[in-house]
Amino acid sequence: MDYIKNVKQLFTETPPQWDKISCILNEQHFTKEELADIAIHIVNNCFCEYKEATEYRGLESVDIKTTNSYYLVESLKILLQCGLDPNVSVHGDNAIWYTQYVDIPNVAASAMRLLLEHGGNPNITVDDDPERLFEDIDDKVFEDAYVYGFEYVVQCWLVLLAFGGQSKYNVNPIKMMDGYKIDIFKDFENYDYVFGSVYEEEDKRNRFAMLIFDKRTRMVVAHS
Repeated sequence: MDYIKNVKQLFTETPPQWDKISCILNEQHFTKEELADIAIHIVNNCFCEYKEATEYRGLESVDIKTTNSYYLVESLKILLQCGLDPNVSVHGDNAIWYTQYVDIPNVAASAMRLLLEHGGNPNITVDDDPERLFEDIDDKVFEDAYVYGFEYVVQCWLVLLAFGGQSKYNVNPIKMMDGYKIDIFKDFENYDYVFGSVYEEEDKRNRFAMLIFDKRTRMVVAHS
């Protein structure tokens, strides 16, 4: 329908035309599938924008305000206010799933957190991938987390963990240190990670691990 096409276009301008978007959303009745379709379109329009600019177009830096990613969270908030159900898929695609490909730090995890706060499923599946969302990201983290520029995926991983993400065979991929609970990672902005060694009392040896620490205190709160 023309009004769906129009609202998609308005959302993907930089900046989006908020007033026109509001008028269309107030004047038209959108089904849950239509809202989900718009959300998927918006998220997909943010696909690897940072990598596209820096690696493929050769830019040394990116003005985030010129990207679609900068407006993603606000756009999703508007759709949620209109009744967006984060778990609705269209043609096998889902907005939560595709937020993992928004590669500007803090944006993907913020969008994912917003959708999870509104009932999104951290273990959702899509038609073209047999794994659940958390499983998919969990595999990526332990294959590539050491790669420069991969922080945005680790941030999504932490948020999904905090909201009940389940790995293969339901094995918890991290161990929380005494006194900490996994839901602290809902505030993923407060945490970062390095690689180092942890001592395994049972095996009486050190092993290589991801160490997750609080940026404010520099204390390790969990490790892989």
